[in-house]
Amino acid sequence: MPIMSPPQTPSLVADPVANRVSNLERRLAALEAIITQSGGNVSIVAPGGLRIQAGSALAISVGTDLSVSCGRGLSVSTAHSLTITAGGMTTLMSGSATFTMRQSGEVEIAGSKIGVRASSDLVLRGSRILQN
Repeated sequence: MPIMSPPQTPSLVADPVANRVSNLERRLAALEAIITQSGGNVSIVAPGGLRIQAGSALAISVGTDLSVSCGRGLSVSTAHSLTITAGGMTTLMSGSATFTMRQSGEVEIAGSKIGVRASSDLVLRGSRILQN
């Protein structure tokens, strides 16, 4: 007659399930510590770094305003091309220097000293070219 092992008690069968539930509860608590919700707003505050990585495309869509603030350096890198489109005006600023492009086609470069260098021909065209 074959020897049969005693039937497992529910507590022995439940241990892997209990371990998994405990692990999920810890992970949920970690998420709840960095994610808050108030009204229709959601905030994610990471005490350390935060990384978002997409294997393909990543899209961010905002209904009204988008603001990016950085305490030190900001870097944008692309392997091919970069397009920035604004319906009215685009301004790049560093200190008192500005580069402004308007919807009308007007471009203004302002700074205390502006240099232009070309490794080949420098072509300057306009209906009138004014000098001081």
